[in-house]
Amino acid sequence: MILPEVFNSSSLANDEQLSPQKIIEDLNKLKREAYYIPKIDEIISFLKGYAKSGDVIVLMSNGSFGGIYIKLIEALK
Repeated sequence: MILPEVFNSSSLANDEQLSPQKIIEDLNKLKREAYYIPKIDEIISFLKGYAKSGDVIVLMSNGSFGGIYIKLIEALK
């Protein structure tokens, strides 16, 4: 699992903000492989070096996520 920074989190009160870093920390404590990678280009770079043929990559977002869908496909070609 990879979590990026939360888009526009400053629009929420501090007690309503999601902390990807805390989620990743908790998952790692449970011996789950999880990474906090804040920026889209860093995620693409990581996956380019990490993913191998036959892997399935699932991207979940409520928007265009900075164009990561097309960028990742191009990077993995």
